[in-house]
Amino acid sequence: MSDQENKIKSISVIADPILEGKLLERCLKLLRKVHEYERESKEQSGIKNKRFIRRGVHEVTKSIRKGQIGIVFLACDIYPVDIAAHIPILCEEKDIYYGYLGSKRTLGAACKSKRPASVLMIAFNKGQSVKDKPFEELYHKVTSGIKKIHPYL
Repeated sequence: MSDQENKIKSISVIADPILEGKLLERCLKLLRKVHEYERESKEQSGIKNKRFIRRGVHEVTKSIRKGQIGIVFLACDIYPVDIAAHIPILCEEKDIYYGYLGSKRTLGAACKSKRPASVLMIAFNKGQSVKDKPFEELYHKVTSGIKKIHPYL
């Protein structure tokens, strides 16, 4: 963990709650598993609309406003802060779990990308659920962990 803290140059003022330790590892593992499931389902069915990961401030904001549910992960080193300052407020209004993890590079690497990502969201439509997905148990562990440490939910 100290290795990752050294890579983050500046932590945002609004970065609360910061996910650390075992919860951080679970979150990154969840992002990898969801990305892998998304890729496999696209290969098997050939349908390109099976997307569970939303990436970027604009796309995540749009998903939240449309009423999708899930978990939002934000980078701690977003600068300027104004770019993503509205996302935690939207999440609290819609009862969506959110947390800050590592740097933008960490978020990008979690979904197998070489480009950094400021915000990621594991999103489901209102009718969809996590049931019968290979990452169901991990998803529930992450949501319960965020619920324990989150001061506003």
